[in-house]
Amino acid sequence: MRSMPGRFALAALSLLCVVVFVACNCPPTSPTVRYLTVAPKSATIDAGTTQQFIATAYYSDGTQKDVSSAAVWNSSAPAIASVTGGVATGLTPGTTTISAAFSALTDTASLTVIRTLESILISPASATVALGGTQQYTAIGTYLNADGTTSTQDITTMVTWASSDTETASIGTNTGLATAVNTGVGSTNITASLDGITSNTATLTLGPAVITGIVVTPSSKTIAIGNTVALTAMEIFSNSVTQIPTAAIVWAPVCSPVGAATFVGNGSTNNYIQIATGQAAGACTVTATEGSFTASSTVTVTAGAALFAYLSGNADNTISQYSVNVASPTPLAALNPPTVFAGAPQQAFLHPNGLYAYTIAQDTTSTVHLYDIAPGTGTLTLRSGDPQVNSGAGGTNIGVIDPTGRFLYVTDETAGTVNGFTISQIDGTLTAAPGGVTGLDTPTDVLVDHQGHYLYVIDGPTVGAGAILAYSIDQTSGALTPLSTPSYPVGNQPIFATIESSDPTHPHIYVPNGGDSTVSGYTIAPATGLLTQIGAAAFPIPGATVNTFVDNAIVDPTGKFLFVIDYEIPAGNVYTFNIGAGGVIGTQVGSLVLTGDGPGGMAIDPTGKLLAIENNVDNNISLFSITGGVLTSETPQPTGSAPFGIVFYVAP
Repeated sequence: MRSMPGRFALAALSLLCVVVFVACNCPPTSPTVRYLTVAPKSATIDAGTTQQFIATAYYSDGTQKDVSSAAVWNSSAPAIASVTGGVATGLTPGTTTISAAFSALTDTASLTVIRTLESILISPASATVALGGTQQYTAIGTYLNADGTTSTQDITTMVTWASSDTETASIGTNTGLATAVNTGVGSTNITASLDGITSNTATLTLGPAVITGIVVTPSSKTIAIGNTVALTAMEIFSNSVTQIPTAAIVWAPVCSPVGAATFVGNGSTNNYIQIATGQAAGACTVTATEGSFTASSTVTVTAGAALFAYLSGNADNTISQYSVNVASPTPLAALNPPTVFAGAPQQAFLHPNGLYAYTIAQDTTSTVHLYDIAPGTGTLTLRSGDPQVNSGAGGTNIGVIDPTGRFLYVTDETAGTVNGFTISQIDGTLTAAPGGVTGLDTPTDVLVDHQGHYLYVIDGPTVGAGAILAYSIDQTSGALTPLSTPSYPVGNQPIFATIESSDPTHPHIYVPNGGDSTVSGYTIAPATGLLTQIGAAAFPIPGATVNTFVDNAIVDPTGKFLFVIDYEIPAGNVYTFNIGAGGVIGTQVGSLVLTGDGPGGMAIDPTGKLLAIENNVDNNISLFSITGGVLTSETPQPTGSAPFGIVFYVAP
């Protein structure tokens, strides 16, 4: 029996054939971009004109299409030419690469932008400039455009500039800024060139230098209380030369707090030097004005510290130098071996600006020598050429510099004189001042009040009562004029005195009287310089006798304690007293403290923590720490032979 496929099997086979047929009848795929071109491949245009670039895409089916509007365009040097939608715009001469990106493909073309330069015009055509001055030149280029028109462009930084006489004026090669050379007066020709084109010729004439402003030096300075700084105003010329002002300088200090510093002129031409003296911690802005010109400086005042100490060795011609540390068990430490200076120096005293020191030689003319002080180390160096002045006749001399550092005064016991000198604020040299004092008995000391307005001479005969002689100081010349009450009595044989001005409205002067072991005290009237005696009589030193010979006194910086020494051999004594209201000498503080043989000079550091006393016979310095007026002995410091005139160097 024959077997036949069933009806359902045939139907399934037919359906399979239909599905296969349908699956094989798919639509064709989209063509892809095979490559991209940019045309033209290179082009040259004038600046200011455009160039159309075409981006063409080539597809896999053999077709091509302009895709300029769809492509992303870029210029490798947009300053030379920009491009948008295939349209490139020339901006300035040069070559750039134009690129188009489409469907992850990129192609490039080269574009050169040119301009035809016809001429260059520089200006100004003529100019006059002062020595050291400048003149800016401008170059304008005229270009021929592709359409036959012309256009202009500032090409100052594109051209090459030249000066025909570079010794008269130079000019920046690509800037056009001409600078007059600082020598001579003349003229030069200025030209500019680019692309083979040379400009017209401009003439630059040099005239005399002119004032362009003023400058104050130093521009800033920090000083300690009691220190000074000389502010100097100078005119600046266009050739950078400076000179003393030709018109008066007006100074205007503004201090915070008020009174942080005082300011005075020193009689300089047109008031071009102003001296600032530190009075209290603070800061001052100091403005100098000359006509329409101004300049300023800042002076900062801080508490000072004793950094060094100096002491003359009268018998061995030395000046010993020490570093100072008031907190150390050995407050003074000898530095270099003492330097030998001729002339038996009697005293080393310091200019308040910290730059200069002076000694008075015990020779036939009491020669004053000038030294420079090295910043930082404090080392003294005798000024080259040793510019000397004579201050007496070879007696014992004492010198004092006024607080502003303008004047120096020197006594001479033998000649009975006081000679004055003005001090140069430029180099510290001395010039004799008019109006010295003659005819004195035995001037043993000289002092200046805290304002620098009055000078007091201690005139003490070898036997009998002495006096304080009072003078006003001419603030320009330094000349001395006796006050309306010129003389005030003190005790017998007054020696070294001191002025206390912790309260500047009521300063006091104390004078030890060696012949009767007392201390005379007076109050100084700041407005007149006249003296008013403190108490009904001189203050007697308890326990002292005529044989002790009280010879020096000093007050601590707070004005609370008075220290007095007597010149005894083999050992002197230090007495300490409270100072009460009105400067009255009060009760004794603690007990007597011994010094060495023949104590003379005294110094206290500005913090009031260290007292130093030189011993003229022992050849050493007695040192004492101070606590509440009570003295504690520290290790003595050896000195040169016959020490005289110890002084502390104070700085910020």
